[in-house]
Amino acid sequence: MNRYAARQRADLKWQWSCEKDGLTFPVSPCLGHDNGHSTKEEAERHYYDRELGRLAEASSGEDLMFQCSFPGCRTFTQKGLASHGFFFMTTWLCDAHRNKESFSSVHPFSPGMEFWGSY
Repeated sequence: MNRYAARQRADLKWQWSCEKDGLTFPVSPCLGHDNGHSTKEEAERHYYDRELGRLAEASSGEDLMFQCSFPGCRTFTQKGLASHGFFFMTTWLCDAHRNKESFSSVHPFSPGMEFWGSY
């Protein structure tokens, strides 16, 4: 199982990394960035912002409808935004709310973020 989180390096800088089988190594977006981050939250924010920039439109197919996930919206939709990183899910959003700003309202940045994956 892989555990993804911001971790402190030996030089006291922070980076987004993966822990797997007892080994820890940097992963995107911090992979190849030797300067690191000053704080854990800065490294987490770097990852969060990268994931917001990689959102892709997703569709449920012809037979399925979902209520828009934006708070207070009652519109049904077959489309949403998908992330393949920390959020690793499709968030169903109507035409008016299918944008990065609405997605980030549904999934706000939260310090201390980490996730597990088996890929």
